[in-house]
Amino acid sequence: MASLTSETSRVTANGERKRKLKQNSRKPKHQNSFAFKHNRNSKKTAQIKAVMHDGLCQRCHEKIVWKKKYRKYKPIKKSRKCNVCHELTVKRAYHTLCKACATSKKVCAWCAQPNEIVKSIAERTIINRKNEQDVEEALKLVKERKRRTLMRKYDRGDMKAKEIIQKVDKIVVEEQEKRKEKNGGFDDDDFGIMMDF
Repeated sequence: MASLTSETSRVTANGERKRKLKQNSRKPKHQNSFAFKHNRNSKKTAQIKAVMHDGLCQRCHEKIVWKKKYRKYKPIKKSRKCNVCHELTVKRAYHTLCKACATSKKVCAWCAQPNEIVKSIAERTIINRKNEQDVEEALKLVKERKRRTLMRKYDRGDMKAKEIIQKVDKIVVEEQEKRKEKNGGFDDDDFGIMMDF
């Protein structure tokens, strides 16, 4: 019997030697030739896609998306008991905390960890609408050519709402300085005041 070297074996907690298994490096024998596709006419699939989950961390949100994508998602049939308040208030499948408990403790509704919570679609649409309104208000202060340039960059996603607002503020300040230089150190408002006297 050949002696075991430290490369092929290791000592366990009991002092016994245990051989390492070789790592399997080959591909699986049968690989999928095409990805899973949902039945387009299925009512259950439509119901599953319509279910909205919020109050989840990024990892749990991705797990739910994966389950929906590959038809592993099992919808909840009746309300379940919350792990914090112990009442039948959990309305979503895979959640362990009700919405009220999860928001008050600032934790994920599935794993109950204090990770960063992914914003729901409704919250994101409200934020996006507000950002768009702010951008439109800011762009009213700029000339047409600059306005169109900034709108193109915003639509493509090259610039975010905050960046555009900062850029507009910078442009407005530069235009005011140019006007002052052109008028000999006076602003347009100063001329109106001088005319009154």
